[in-house]
Amino acid sequence: MTPSAQPLENAFLRSLADATFDIGRTEHQDGHDTTTTFAARPGEVVGSDALAAMLRASPEESRRARGARIMLGPTARSELADALRNIVEPHVVSDRIATAIPIPHDVDSVTTGTEDRFIKHVNVSSFDHFLDWTFRCAVVLGPDRAAQLLAGWATGEPFCYRINAVLSLTIDQKLSPMPGVELSPLPLATDELPSFLPTRPDTETRFLGQTLLVAEATVQPAIFRPGQTLANDLTSRLVCGCDLSAIPHALSLLAGTLVVFGPQWDDYGDLGSLAGTTAVLGTAHNLPLPSASYETKRSVTTLRPDGDQVSNLDETEVGVAMPQVSNANPRFRTGLSRWCSSQAQDAGLAARFIDLRIALEALFLDYRPQQEYRFRIPISAAWLLGRDGPDRDRIWKIMQKSYDLASSAVHTGSVDRTNDNLQLLSEAQALCRRALFLFLHHGPVPKWSDIFLGVAAHPDATLDTDTD
Repeated sequence: MTPSAQPLENAFLRSLADATFDIGRTEHQDGHDTTTTFAARPGEVVGSDALAAMLRASPEESRRARGARIMLGPTARSELADALRNIVEPHVVSDRIATAIPIPHDVDSVTTGTEDRFIKHVNVSSFDHFLDWTFRCAVVLGPDRAAQLLAGWATGEPFCYRINAVLSLTIDQKLSPMPGVELSPLPLATDELPSFLPTRPDTETRFLGQTLLVAEATVQPAIFRPGQTLANDLTSRLVCGCDLSAIPHALSLLAGTLVVFGPQWDDYGDLGSLAGTTAVLGTAHNLPLPSASYETKRSVTTLRPDGDQVSNLDETEVGVAMPQVSNANPRFRTGLSRWCSSQAQDAGLAARFIDLRIALEALFLDYRPQQEYRFRIPISAAWLLGRDGPDRDRIWKIMQKSYDLASSAVHTGSVDRTNDNLQLLSEAQALCRRALFLFLHHGPVPKWSDIFLGVAAHPDATLDTDTD
C-alpha cells in the first residue's frame, strides 16, 4: 500500500461501516419507460455486502445497484471526499475530473473507435459524482484494492482491461500464443454460446464455430484534467506489444484463409458492473457465414463444419508470427494486408486480382520509376520461390498471367468468373503466401540482381509453407 493510498483506504473502511444504499422502487410506465423513486422504504435499503452481491448478479439487478443512492452521514462523506481529493487534486478543474474509464458520468462523454481498433473514452464527471463511483468501487473491490488503484491512476499508472473480439476463424483447441493473448473456439450450437457475446436471434448463427480473441490491454492516463486530453491523445496498447490489426493478419497467413474482425468490445473485469454502456465496434454481419451445414432442432441450431474448414494452428508458430507481422516493415504489411483482401470470397473476382497485384508489387518491386512491372514481378517470384528450372518456368507463367488479368481488371473493371481464372487466382495467392512467409522469416531481399545472377543465395525457397 502506497502512503497516499492508506488515508483513502481508512476513509473507505469507516464509510463502509456506516453507509447503506437505497436501491429505490422501480415502476414501469407506459411503453418501455421506467421510473425509480427513493424514499428509504423498508426492504429497499441494503448494506454494502448486499449491494456488492447485486452488482455481480443479473443485468437487471446490477443496473438497480448502480443507480442506488448512497446514504452516508455528512461527516463520513466529508472525510472520504478529503481523502480522495488529496489523491486526485492535480486532475480536478472547476470541481470536475475526466477519466479514460467508461464510468457513468454527469457532465460529458466522448467514445470513439480509432484506426488502430481501440475503443477510447473520455468521461467528465463532477467531483461528487466521481466520489460516488469510487465508493462503489470500494464496495465491489474492497477498500484496499480500490484505494491502491485510484492512487496508481492519479500518478500515471494505466487502466488495465481486456479487449474481446470475435474472429472469422475455426480452430480445434484453445491457444495462448503470447502472454496476454488467448484464442478460444466458440461452441458449435446456439444454446451453448456464452451469454456475454453480443448476439441477437438473427445473428447468433454467425458466432458458431468462430474464434474468440481475448487480449489484455492498457490505456493511459486513466484520470486527467478535463479539456486537457482528447480521446485520440490517450495511449492504448496491447500488453503483448503487438498491433491489434496484426493478429488477424498473422492468423490469415498461418491458416491460409481470410480472418477478419467481427464484433469487438472491452471487458473491465471486476469493474464491469460499474461501467457505463458497453461500446461495440463492428457487427456480427462482418463475420462470413461458414460454408458448412447447419442442423436445427427445437430452436437450437448446430454447425457441422467439414474437417478442412478447421485450422490446426500451432500455438508456438502463432506466438512467433504475431510479433513478426506487427514489427514488419510497411511494405510487407501492405503486401500481407492486400493478400488477405484477395482472399475475400464475397468480393468480385476483379477486385481480388487487383488486391493480389498490389500485394505482389509491394513484395517484389522497389518502386523505381519506369520498371517493367510485368517482367519484374514474375522473374523475381520465379527466382525467389522456384526450386529448379521447370519450377521457375511454372511460377513465371502463373505470375505473368495473374498480373495480366489484374491489369485487365484495373482497366476494364471486370474479370470473367471462369474455372481457369479461379484456379489461377488460387495458385497465385498460394505463391504470394509462400513469399510472405519467406520475407517474414528472412526479411526483404537487399539486392535482387545478386539473386538473379547467383552472386548471393536467396532464402530457402523450400521452407515448408505449402499448407494450402
